Amino acid sequence: MFESMQFNLVMFFREFDIKDSKLQHKISKYFADFMSHGLLEDHKYAEMVRDLKKAKE
Repeated sequence: MFESMQFNLVMFFREFDIKDSKLQHKISKYFADFMSHGLLEDHKYAEMVRDLKKAKE
């Protein structure tokens, strides 16, 4: 299951042209935490979305 998630993240990074390795790591960590612990705090999600929007600009 973890390999499937990693593959999906790679495809996500390619689809949205996310090349910043720090941002990729942050997103990967968020989803790994989500998969192992369930729902995370809203501020972590908000921070990730904010970083994605910055990268998209």
